[in-house]
Amino acid sequence: MKKILQVCGLCFTLLLVGCGAEEEEVEKDPTIEIVENSLYASPKDPSTYQTKTFNELSEALTDNEDGEMIATLVAKNFCADFYTLKNKESANDVGGLTYIPEAYQEEFKNYAAAYVYTQYTSIEEEHGNKHLFEVTEVSVETIQEETFLYNKYVDVTQSDTGAAYYEEVVVEGFQMDISLVYKDTDVSESDMKMNATIQIMLLDGKYVVLAVE
Repeated sequence: MKKILQVCGLCFTLLLVGCGAEEEEVEKDPTIEIVENSLYASPKDPSTYQTKTFNELSEALTDNEDGEMIATLVAKNFCADFYTLKNKESANDVGGLTYIPEAYQEEFKNYAAAYVYTQYTSIEEEHGNKHLFEVTEVSVETIQEETFLYNKYVDVTQSDTGAAYYEEVVVEGFQMDISLVYKDTDVSESDMKMNATIQIMLLDGKYVVLAVE
């Protein structure tokens, strides 16, 4: 079952996911520490895979790697955090928001809580916390440069009219086909998001998610 979100030009097609009441944390390597960066917030209670993937992004930013590399790591980090549910506190604890344009984060969070994480409680109760989804690998299968249209939010401090508004702008970015691997769980694979197409755009000097389906 799918739901489509269209909010001022920001379109998300997201597979409804479940997650799978004993407490069990995500897999962690205590010898690996998060490397922070100035553009993206680090994941909360990250798994070893999330920590390593976020550190790769931080290092790529520090090394001024090219746009394709950074956009790829943004896509991987978003999917690892958004589709990992084991480290979330509730169905309202939505991951990956730091990779969503700031003007749309609240709407995306509300949508995801209402339509994507809806099975959190029932599957946790039926299968236990240890069967909540944990992404262990995100792979980019294909990638190509693209130009997108985006409805950019212009707040009152930047507006010539004295009022906030949305302005359609052309943005550069990348479209990718990705695949995801999860830690073993009792929840059916048909309930997992195994493949996705994601669009990453460059907005005000920062790569962010434009769309995912």
